[in-house]
Amino acid sequence: MNASAEHALYRLRRTRRDGLPPKHYRGTWVLSDDLTKQVLATCELMGVVTFREHEIVDGGGQVWRLAANRAIMPSRWLLTDPSQRLVLQFDHQILRKLINPWRRTGLVLLDASGGELFRLVDPRTGVLDRIFGPGIDDWIIVERDRTAAKFVRLPKEQEKPKGLLGHLSKLLARSDQGIASTGPTHVLPAPAALALLMLVNELTDSSAAG
Repeated sequence: MNASAEHALYRLRRTRRDGLPPKHYRGTWVLSDDLTKQVLATCELMGVVTFREHEIVDGGGQVWRLAANRAIMPSRWLLTDPSQRLVLQFDHQILRKLINPWRRTGLVLLDASGGELFRLVDPRTGVLDRIFGPGIDDWIIVERDRTAAKFVRLPKEQEKPKGLLGHLSKLLARSDQGIASTGPTHVLPAPAALALLMLVNELTDSSAAG
């Protein structure tokens, strides 16, 4: 899927930087608008996302923070803006999952007061299809009964390959992750979209698939 004026598209790139503590550093995640190529959010992943507080730097250089609601068995993650104001909550609804492990909702996105904004849903209908858990490509973001965005895989953007080794490296190149909105504007602000990708990768154990 390509970016267009009709469909806003975020692209997630994973890189590594020198000089960060190797014991905890898990890479740098960079979220950009795929049409304008502008970097809109960046995070240095330090340790487990679901347990450690992480700073997300927006396109203006301001810091947002993603943190768990408690140290042991967190069930909700809180995103605060540069003024330390709570703007978004990611609710895992762990009790409902214990009752029904095949439940289709992954995360519920709540506003600061707890009102539902979106649901992250696995659209597949069969239990057997979901028995091993949804992959990164299986999620859609739903607003009430309307699909607002979906997770996608995007071919990596590379320079034109040169020679045999260049063509082989292109064939072996892995894809980028993305969030494609159904309309011309992004459903989520970039720091929130990056936080969502970080949590989903961690919770679905797909962080190694990049």
